[in-house]
Amino acid sequence: MTSFQKTRALERLNLLSQKRDYGSLRDFLASIPVGLRKILALKFAEKDEEIKGMLRGGRQKRMEISNFPASEHISFASDYVSSFFTENLKYLGPLRDEPKAIYPTGSSDPKDVGFKGEYTAAVLDNNKNTLVQYIPSVQFPVAQANQLKTTESELGHAVGDWLEYLGIAKKVESEDKGKLGHELTIATNSSAQLHDLTHVGVGVSQALPIVVLSLLAEKGSTLIFEQPELHLHPRVQSRLADFFMSLIFAGKQCVVETHSEYLISRLRLLSAKADGSLVSDNIGIFFVEKHGVQSAYRKVEVTQSGAINNWPSGFFDEAEQNASELIEAQILMAHSKVKNAGRKND
Repeated sequence: MTSFQKTRALERLNLLSQKRDYGSLRDFLASIPVGLRKILALKFAEKDEEIKGMLRGGRQKRMEISNFPASEHISFASDYVSSFFTENLKYLGPLRDEPKAIYPTGSSDPKDVGFKGEYTAAVLDNNKNTLVQYIPSVQFPVAQANQLKTTESELGHAVGDWLEYLGIAKKVESEDKGKLGHELTIATNSSAQLHDLTHVGVGVSQALPIVVLSLLAEKGSTLIFEQPELHLHPRVQSRLADFFMSLIFAGKQCVVETHSEYLISRLRLLSAKADGSLVSDNIGIFFVEKHGVQSAYRKVEVTQSGAINNWPSGFFDEAEQNASELIEAQILMAHSKVKNAGRKND
């Protein structure tokens, strides 16, 4: 590039920078060779940082963030979203905390049981006298809509009610041990004596966080559980379906990721026993299939009678499949005996 061209470019650059016409300045810089942009950058070493930045990079995208007063509607929406995710969305992971003699003192949120249920003892102790709205276990298995009525009770009583229905414990107590933490003790169905969780089955430590978190959650909350059936007896897995339905009828939403055929079968039974579509209209079951690197979701339709018309392949485990084949074999055997008896009589 000639000296004349360099001089003209510098004059043009001076003019645009004085006008602060950054739009035209960026267009101009984009049209000249990279080598000239470097020369001009040296000559403008004393200029402000914005011009030097454009000289080094040519045409660049700029983003400006400005503060402005939000409207009343935007502020309301922002507060609602923030409140929902901090107060009305609850999550409990698949591997709950193992049984312990003493549990941690708790988190900053007095109602937070933790992702693993590690703060359940503290939450139960701090909120045991808190009044909650819930549907008592005596109303299950559900039959008619007019039988489902919420009642107000202290959290400690409500937790004990559902733990006994699940077949886990008759009584549960939590005691503050100061700096050491909180102690959980329970009376099992086979003994009235209180024991800490290290002396009873692991099922208590797995189910208790589910019950405490759910009953303490406000109406309108969304509760997310991953594999709640882990380490639980099949009977407890089955009755968890009753508990989840009680939460739904109390105005809460449950999102459950499960591999339990007992839980699914119980939902079908509840649907068949219920009044009309009381249950089937309030549940949605989705089967997830892996296709290569992608996952496909298929909705499994449960009828009012509890039947499933679109069974996915591999929906139930080997035990369920064997039981079904056993029943079919017994029916065929019974038919064969009837035919043979008829031939002998002839």
